[in-house]
Amino acid sequence: MNPASVVYRWNILLLLAGSQAIAYIDRVNFAVVGPHLIKVYDCTPTQVGVLLSAFNWAFTFSLLAAGPLVDLIRPRRSYSMGVGFWSLATALCSLTKSFAPLLVFRALVGVGESVMIPSGSRVIRETFDKKHRALAVGTFFAGNRIGLTLGIPVASVVLVNWGWEWVFYITGSLGLFWVAWWLAIYGPPPDDEAARAQPHEAQNQIRWATLLKYPTTWGVMMGQAGYL
Repeated sequence: MNPASVVYRWNILLLLAGSQAIAYIDRVNFAVVGPHLIKVYDCTPTQVGVLLSAFNWAFTFSLLAAGPLVDLIRPRRSYSMGVGFWSLATALCSLTKSFAPLLVFRALVGVGESVMIPSGSRVIRETFDKKHRALAVGTFFAGNRIGLTLGIPVASVVLVNWGWEWVFYITGSLGLFWVAWWLAIYGPPPDDEAARAQPHEAQNQIRWATLLKYPTTWGVMMGQAGYL
């Protein structure tokens, strides 16, 4: 599809929002099946808390590597790999028979999801001009509200009718459809075209120590921590 077309940009917006929605569905599904797993695995409430926090710890530390990875392999590969990876990890949660492997797969969901925001941010920069980027960012993050709204009722219906394993099967399969759509639609701009189109936006590498000297950096980090 022509990257300059309006239809292409709308597809990208839907893909961006869709990835966030799927990510948050795959996050909240565990909140639905958690009480059931306490009975199935005879888990203690503490163990369930560890399972819930495993995602957050893996997600947080993986973000530090996700940005450089996206810059290295570019969004077409990083985005599809990330969504595919966390979707597979979600589906594999259904096959676990004990606490330890379930803990590993929940952590791997966090690793996969860490690639989403850096990939989406780069796609927005490549696809939309400055006057439309705020719309793209807003649409991107609106997807997580959609995921939270739909995830719990959908997972609850699946749990009641087909069992907890199918919660992971079905929610995990959503990302695989997204990957197929993404690979069919997304066309990365050639590096030379991107540079010619926006020469004034060329960026020099900045060290972490330099970033931490700016109050804005700390403000963004604290704001994001409060949001999460």
